[in-house]
Amino acid sequence: MIEAKVLLRCMDEGEAKAVFEAISPDDFEASEFALKTSRSGREVVSEVRCLKVGSLLETLDDLLSCVQIVERTIKILK
Repeated sequence: MIEAKVLLRCMDEGEAKAVFEAISPDDFEASEFALKTSRSGREVVSEVRCLKVGSLLETLDDLLSCVQIVERTIKILK
């Protein structure tokens, strides 16, 4: 099993909440894959476990793309 942990420190708790809500519905666990996201204050942590490096990289790419969309949306709305 290959594991990765992504720690995001947001500008404020509101941004952290928006990021968390955007990516947490994707939480999933199976025998060969798991994704779990949590939030504490300004920090959002995602932990990913996969059997294959390619799956891990694809999951991280999707996760970070979602975060980037949230950040861009927040910037536009401010």
